[in-house]
Amino acid sequence: MKILHKNKIIIFFLVLFITISLISIYSASMYLSPTLGKLYYKQLFWYIIGIFIIILLPISLLLSEYTQFQIQTISTQTLYDTKLTAATYDAIKAFQLNSINESYSDSPEQKK
Repeated sequence: MKILHKNKIIIFFLVLFITISLISIYSASMYLSPTLGKLYYKQLFWYIIGIFIIILLPISLLLSEYTQFQIQTISTQTLYDTKLTAATYDAIKAFQLNSINESYSDSPEQKK
């Protein structure tokens, strides 16, 4: 639910930005005198830059969060695997030490 709420906020501001930009570009093209040149092209250029910033910034933030989550997951798995290996080694050693003097370990190979 938290991610869905963030997506709605991002979409709202994106639509608001697009609407305001299109209205201002249309106004600039209609109401500027021809002697000023085509200033609305400059405004359109800034609009395109703004769209790239609005689209690329959230994508880069999401990718960085995802990458950080993956790093934490791999780190946790590595720590778990290390502890599991150490515990298994200790359990096997303890079993070997405890089974040396048992009655079923009469063979010399098992007493090593």
